[in-house]
Amino acid sequence: MAKVRVVNGKANQDLVGNNFTNDATQTIFQLGAFTIESNFTGRRITDYRNTISSFVTPITLENLNIDDIDSEKIFNLTSNVVLNLDKSDLKSYAKFGSTKEMLRVAIEQIILNYPASIYADNKLNYDGNITIVNYTYDPLTDITEFEIPTLFITNKFGLITGFNNFATPDNNALKNLNLSYQKYVIWRSNNATGNTNYIIGYTGDSPSYQFLSLRVQGNPFPEISATGLTASTAAIEYHIKPEPLEFNKFTTQLEPLERHLLAKRTENETGFVTKLKEPTQLDDGRTIYTERSFVWPTGDKYNVDIGGSVYTQYIITLMNLGAIYDEIKTDLVYRLLTTSSLKKHDNTDEQKMSKLLRIYGREIDNIRQYIDALVNINTVTYNKNNNIPDTLVKNYATTLGWDITTLVTGDQLEEQFFATEEQEENGIKLPSEIDIELWRRIIINTNYYWKSKGTRHSLKSMLRLIGIPEQFVDITEYVYTVDGRIDPSKITLTLEDIGTPSLPYNSQGYPIAPKENNDFFFQISGDTDGGQAYINVYRKVGFSVNRTIDNKKSWEQAGFVDREHYSTPTYSQRSSALIINTKEIDATLDVARGIEYDVYNYNKLTNYPINTTGVTKPFIYVNIAYNYGMSANTFTIPETPLGDIQVNFNGITLTSGITGNGDYTVAGNVVTLNTEYAVNNTNGTGDVITITYMHDKLSGTGGDYSQVKYVITRPVATNAGMEIPLPTGYTLSDSGDVQLTVNGITLSKSTSLYTGDFIIAPTKDKLIVQNVSLANYLQTNPVITVAYVYEVNGEGLVKKTEVHRVDSFSSSKLTYNPGINKFIYTMDFEAFDLAAIKVVLNGITLQNGSDFTLNGSNKYQIYLPPSLNFGDIIGVYYVISSKSTSSSFLPPNTNFPNINSLSFLEYLELITRKLINAKNRKVITDNNGGFYPTVLKIYEEYLRMSFLPENNFLHSNGYTYSNLFPFIGRFSAFFQRFVTGLLPATIILKKGGVVIRNTAFTRQKYTYKRGVNFNPKYQWLGDDGSEFIVPLPDITYAWSSEYVCVENDILEIEDIQVIL
Repeated sequence: MAKVRVVNGKANQDLVGNNFTNDATQTIFQLGAFTIESNFTGRRITDYRNTISSFVTPITLENLNIDDIDSEKIFNLTSNVVLNLDKSDLKSYAKFGSTKEMLRVAIEQIILNYPASIYADNKLNYDGNITIVNYTYDPLTDITEFEIPTLFITNKFGLITGFNNFATPDNNALKNLNLSYQKYVIWRSNNATGNTNYIIGYTGDSPSYQFLSLRVQGNPFPEISATGLTASTAAIEYHIKPEPLEFNKFTTQLEPLERHLLAKRTENETGFVTKLKEPTQLDDGRTIYTERSFVWPTGDKYNVDIGGSVYTQYIITLMNLGAIYDEIKTDLVYRLLTTSSLKKHDNTDEQKMSKLLRIYGREIDNIRQYIDALVNINTVTYNKNNNIPDTLVKNYATTLGWDITTLVTGDQLEEQFFATEEQEENGIKLPSEIDIELWRRIIINTNYYWKSKGTRHSLKSMLRLIGIPEQFVDITEYVYTVDGRIDPSKITLTLEDIGTPSLPYNSQGYPIAPKENNDFFFQISGDTDGGQAYINVYRKVGFSVNRTIDNKKSWEQAGFVDREHYSTPTYSQRSSALIINTKEIDATLDVARGIEYDVYNYNKLTNYPINTTGVTKPFIYVNIAYNYGMSANTFTIPETPLGDIQVNFNGITLTSGITGNGDYTVAGNVVTLNTEYAVNNTNGTGDVITITYMHDKLSGTGGDYSQVKYVITRPVATNAGMEIPLPTGYTLSDSGDVQLTVNGITLSKSTSLYTGDFIIAPTKDKLIVQNVSLANYLQTNPVITVAYVYEVNGEGLVKKTEVHRVDSFSSSKLTYNPGINKFIYTMDFEAFDLAAIKVVLNGITLQNGSDFTLNGSNKYQIYLPPSLNFGDIIGVYYVISSKSTSSSFLPPNTNFPNINSLSFLEYLELITRKLINAKNRKVITDNNGGFYPTVLKIYEEYLRMSFLPENNFLHSNGYTYSNLFPFIGRFSAFFQRFVTGLLPATIILKKGGVVIRNTAFTRQKYTYKRGVNFNPKYQWLGDDGSEFIVPLPDITYAWSSEYVCVENDILEIEDIQVIL
């Protein structure tokens, strides 16, 4: 049940305002905040003082693991009101006081309190210098020891490093490494987020030994230990700096203007950039403001500069900006509100009178800011400019009637308020900041929630605000229906027997809602039985009540308004009068649903693990382009190729060095041009090098798999004409094609609509030349390159070619789109991605990504340049499967749907309803990785793809319970409270909270039995009457720490059979 209605007939003196009449039909409702009260008693007061039990434990700073100083900082953060001003407008900070003086003081305070570092500079000497001495790393303890020559460190802020010096400068222990070395880390600017190497031991320098000795957790310089040398030295640039937690504590204590000056680092870590408005007074007296950027340089990538020409220029420009404000907008006490004689005759040392006036002005500004902020005390916007202070946001939400809850917990309280990574302004990361931002957005959208209260949209919208992805939310709706009407004349029960003030049916026998009084109301049983006490009234008078899933809205959310299918879980009734006027819902956080949705989304995006019919294979035909300097003749392939490599120079296919005298040679992953250099011209033009090869994009490695082969052969003149033999023993499959190249020009294969240069002989072992001119040419220049796919283990991959002659610009294969000024070529197969296809125009190889691109929303379409002419020949090459067009993960059923056309719920239906043999509960399998164990294998393959590099197209998120449950657990309390707060009182909340269940991929609760004959003498066929004999292939499945379910050719067994 969502909540309980108050039906107390007498007004309770404890209710706020004493304004509730508490009629039987009135519900307490305050814009989404619901309370639970007893029906007949007033508010009960419980005194919890001095009550210590196992459920109530005392809280101290010790068990919160914070000290007095941090406790004070947290108290100030949560108690002090910090105004949300327009940070770039200096008038927000000063009016009566001096802007120039305010900026000067802000700079000084930052320099005095900045959590500085010691910078080990390897460029102090002209030719470089050593910054690391006696470097040793112990992999067993994961501890590194090394020394730093103090001659080559920069300590611009004067941190204390001397041996046995325990002074505390400026009452700040962080400025003495002897006292606070545990709070320092080794940091390098080329790894800005790598702050994990904490210092665990420190010995300072002395006049007789000018080295700092450090013990560090981890290996901060793996490039040194990788050499295998002990007691190594190195010249590396790095910092010994305070941990990010200390830096963020520093920023939280700054004044608003000081914090804004350090708001954001530049992308290259060379300074802090600040945007401030500069006023300009026009001739007509008006003042306009232009936003300017000011950069406080950080020459060493971390410490702010406090000297040097760049720093001096920064200070001058900032002070000039302050002076402009003082002349036309600010410094009112000194400039306008006091007599000029006070300044003119100020002969005191250092003009003390002028300084005193500006101090007065500054103090007035401190009060004025809060007075001016009253105008915006009820203003809540997303950008937080001129808004209600963060500290008061939740108070405002309470005023509007929301029941406040918080994300901040007692666990690791320090990290709830201070980030463990350096944080920029408005970069919301901390639980305390997320907590405020959540309520800010709820307040902004309160009107929407009030109007859409209780609907699926409002629930999902609220959950998205909390931060819960929609796919983790499972909302299932139920409707109560009755089988038919009853005969009122046959009901012998009285109202006293039924327990309601009126009958739950009308004169025609249809169910109706009975009236309510103090003894009977909808929530009669509270939240203990899911509203069944109310529903039982209908059962008592003879109705046959059914609770039916109403997922029509679920299907509509997935993109289907009308869906007629025998398995659609919707209900239908002959008459709406047979529906009881109430709803029941399950609103849960479902980790399994999040996993299922991510697998589904991954499957649609990558077309893997379940492959859609008619898509090029992920064992792709890569055609990569190279960028190089002024000139180059050596190029490195980023992946391990499967088989041979083809090189194209400005679209011309070069001859391989297989014979020892070609245009290029290959050594491992390096291609070297023998006769040419690729040149980049100064005018922006240059030679284009593309390299084509087969690459297994699923595993990222080569091995015994189908390979692309490039062979040089010679034609043979026969009575039938000129023939080109394929390699001995090789026969093309029925759907296989080849790429034929002569003098670098790719030839075209004949089709039914076009006579090209050659055809494949019916015997599939040779090519027949049809072009007479080509046949004559080959008699004197008999060198031909043939490219084809060679199968190693019978995987069924073949090379496929499409040839199209441009006879029309508006055909089904080729159209012109004037809106984008491109030709659109439609392939017979859907491309896996851009690298999976190769396009040739009039024999010239085009460059992927520049000469042609792929339509991201329709991967059947290729965008070609607008320079096509009639008679041009377009050739497209890719790799497909020669086996059944249905996925290897699915049964050979031609009625199986296209995965890319399924909604999420239909995808789950496919897995749970069609891939399990419900008749005998047997595993539906072909013992080749297909069918029902593959329901689990779908998930295993999804997990295996998570081990690929993140920049790999097939990389998956790899969601598991282990990495998702802590995330969902954080929001479970929020979720439950918002659901109960948003549901109307007449909706029964059946299930709530976090659901723990198996996914659709791991749903089985017991072992699926199967009989196995490892020896033909044993004839056991199982014990459930389902007997099928299926040969087991001679491969096995292994497990490793890196991959899930890896196939290896490690065992050969003869005559193995599996009995299902």
